[in-house]
Amino acid sequence: MENLTKVCSRCKVEKGVDDFYKTKYLKCGLTSYCKGCCSKNTAKYNRENSEKVKKRWDEWKNNNPEKLKKYKTKWKTSNTEKIKKYYENNADKIKEKSREYYAHNSINVNKCNAEYKKEFIVNLKDEYIKGLLRCQNYPQELINNPEFIEVKRLLIKTKRLCKTSQN
Repeated sequence: MENLTKVCSRCKVEKGVDDFYKTKYLKCGLTSYCKGCCSKNTAKYNRENSEKVKKRWDEWKNNNPEKLKKYKTKWKTSNTEKIKKYYENNADKIKEKSREYYAHNSINVNKCNAEYKKEFIVNLKDEYIKGLLRCQNYPQELINNPEFIEVKRLLIKTKRLCKTSQN
C-alpha cells in the first residue's frame, strides 16, 4: 500500500495514500483532498464561522465531561515537554494572569485552598505526602513506595502530636 498514490482534487498534486484521510463515504475509501488541504479548509471554516464552532465546542464539552477529562489527561501526559517549554517561555505572562485571577476570585480561591487543606493536609492523603517528598528531593522509588509513605505519614502525625502537647 506504500506505493499507491492519489491526486488531490484541491492542490492537484500526486501524493501517497498516507497523505489522505480514510472515509467510508467514497468508493476508494479515501478523501478527495489531501491532509494538508483538509487542514487548510478546516482552518478557513473555523475562521469564518468562529461563533458557530465555539458554540458547538461548548455544547460538546458540557455533554461529554468524562471524555474531555480523559482527552486532557492523555494530552498532558503525551506533551509534557511542550508544556514545560510553554511555562518556561511565558512565566511572566502566567504569573500576571494568576495575579489577576486571584484579585478577582480571592474568596473562591481561599475557599478552595481551605477545602484542599482540610482534605489533603489534615487527613495526610498520599498525594500530599508524595508532594512533600518531591519537594524534599526524595528519589522516585521512595516516593512511590507505599510503606515509605506510611512511615512518613506516621512521622508527621507524631510531630503534630508533639506540637499540640507542647501548647
